[in-house]
Amino acid sequence: MITPKQVSESLNVPSSTIRRWAVRFEDVLSKQDSKKRMYTMEDLDTFRKIRDYSKQGKSLDNIADKLKIVSSKVDQEQNTETGLILHPELVRFMQNIAEQNVSLQLQTDKLQEQVDQLTAWISLPWYKRIGKPAPVVVK
Repeated sequence: MITPKQVSESLNVPSSTIRRWAVRFEDVLSKQDSKKRMYTMEDLDTFRKIRDYSKQGKSLDNIADKLKIVSSKVDQEQNTETGLILHPELVRFMQNIAEQNVSLQLQTDKLQEQVDQLTAWISLPWYKRIGKPAPVVVK
């Protein structure tokens, strides 16, 4: 568990900002078990996202909407039943998509090169395509 001060130091954000975010985004943070507030590593990751979105100039309402898409207060059992995607699963899914995108781009480039070669070949006169010299025209 991480204290608010450790979160503040880790993210280089003032403690007052962390407290304000904790109140504003309490629905996406872990529940508080005692009077002294402690955060989980997932909470630290959530604060990191909030900080990054804030630096991009996003409003707190916009950030809240983005966080609710990824996070949920529903427990783990209900997540599997309702088909909600938890944050780590979403990250793995997006990494897989990115890898597939790179692979498809390489295949597309290779196919485009083959199309260019075929286009150049088709534009040749028929006799050059079959490797013969130009026919002699007798008048």
